[in-house]
Amino acid sequence: MEVIVYFLVLISLIKTFSTYKAINVLLSMEFLFFSNILVASVTAYFIFYVSSLIIFLMFIMVSESIMGLSLLVKMMSIEGNSKLNSYLKLN
Repeated sequence: MEVIVYFLVLISLIKTFSTYKAINVLLSMEFLFFSNILVASVTAYFIFYVSSLIIFLMFIMVSESIMGLSLLVKMMSIEGNSKLNSYLKLN
């Protein structure tokens, strides 16, 4: 449970950093003229949401691999228990 909380905090920090990075890139490229404020803000939000989507998809892939691994370990332990039980019944 603690690992999930730490992972979510890490994701929020990455999202915040990517938003600030996108805004700094737009400021350094001087996109924020008065006529281009709308374009710059839409671009910043687009970069933010694309990076959030990528991080969310990575989180889904990691969680699915962890669940698959735990299922594999559970199946192996069940198989090991059945072999142990059959061995104990024979002796």
